[in-house]
Amino acid sequence: KDVSEMVEEVVDGLLLEFLDEKVHSEDWNIKGLEDALYKQFNLKLNLSNEKLHSVEDVKNFILNSIHKLLAEKEEDFGKELMGYLMKVIMLQVIDIHWKEHLLAMDHLREGIGLRGYGQKDPIREYQREGYEMFMEMVFRVKTSIIEKLCMVRIQREEGVEEIRQKQKQEYILSRGEETTTKQTVKRDGIKVGRNDPCPCGSGKKYKKCCGAQ
Repeated sequence: KDVSEMVEEVVDGLLLEFLDEKVHSEDWNIKGLEDALYKQFNLKLNLSNEKLHSVEDVKNFILNSIHKLLAEKEEDFGKELMGYLMKVIMLQVIDIHWKEHLLAMDHLREGIGLRGYGQKDPIREYQREGYEMFMEMVFRVKTSIIEKLCMVRIQREEGVEEIRQKQKQEYILSRGEETTTKQTVKRDGIKVGRNDPCPCGSGKKYKKCCGAQ
């Protein structure tokens, strides 16, 4: 029920942005709405091909599509895992947006004194703007939760095992290369004694010339 309510609120927000009930359906920004649905929910819909003559028709069609997508994920992941993902996503999203909200409130508090110069009560302005910012934050939280639920993917165990095997092989190869580089390099050619003349032709003894390096 909570997820359904969040989905409906988020969809209502999109409809307000892209569809105007006061104009004819032919003048709606359907393309913009389709792009937003794909970007936010990974939902590819061709609303133009559907027989949707009112905002309510569009809303119901989108709601059904999102609920179908989430139901398929629950069937694929399992109800228990889906519930766990929901909790994790909610905690992460709320934590991020709440911290951002507190920072925004600090900025508002720092600049609220300027309202006094405009013949406005700074305290009331702070309360009003703070409430508006809080409600905007709540809506962003709901939007982000639904977005992440629709986008979430689970790495299959087979895929995980393949990755592990690949990492193991790369590790072994890298260790082999490392061992090779540490092997003693054998030099070819005639062995020169330390007191013999240096083969470079300098006339000095090998130990005081190239052998000293």
